[in-house]
Amino acid sequence: MSLVHLDGREFEPSLPATAINIEDFEGAENLLVDMTVEPAVVQGMQVILMGKVLLKREEGAHDVSRD
Repeated sequence: MSLVHLDGREFEPSLPATAINIEDFEGAENLLVDMTVEPAVVQGMQVILMGKVLLKREEGAHDVSRD
């Protein structure tokens, strides 16, 4: 088993983590994992326990939710 930290990765639904501040970015694109709060636990290609992360907007990304 291994602990997977996701800091700096592009946030996408296939990541083995739940974003605890996703409501702050509703409709936004180009989100990055700012900090891993709890790492994911993975064995081989199987996720044993989902991680928890905080998100941030990628620098220079345009916020379409505010247009």
